Amino acid sequence: MNFNTLIQNLRDGLATDSTIETWCQSEYSKSLTVVVGADKRNLPGASDCPLIHLFPLAKKTGYDDVAKIEHVIGVVVGVHDTTVLSGIEANITEYEGVENLESLRKLVENAFVASVPSAVRVDEVIIAYDSIEDFPFFWSNMQITLVQDLYQGDDPLA
Repeated sequence: MNFNTLIQNLRDGLATDSTIETWCQSEYSKSLTVVVGADKRNLPGASDCPLIHLFPLAKKTGYDDVAKIEHVIGVVVGVHDTTVLSGIEANITEYEGVENLESLRKLVENAFVASVPSAVRVDEVIIAYDSIEDFPFFWSNMQITLVQDLYQGDDPLA
């Protein structure tokens, strides 16, 4: 499968997912922003959150392993949130963005898996979090490996 087509299918599935839209409206009173690629000189800001950023990371193909093609897609999930949770012990400070990030990340992962074309399967999801460096932005970075199985006669360099 063409990498661009794959990312476009995933982009459209995530952008139109009703569960994600309901969550974003409930938590932040706004719709999700979906970005494909990024301009480092003009990165999305607070007004663009909550957001999903999709981008190609790697593709593994060739004649050494003619049984499959691997597509690795980067998925960044982000929220901007300065809300401190209340009702916690006086000596505890907890930001709602940490909890909301994981809630949205899981919704994105579920919608991502549901949007994968039938000829492709999710092989691996690696998740990293950044809830300190860019406060009040909270980020989750997923590296999702999709595998397209090849059969006799398929082009391993497609």
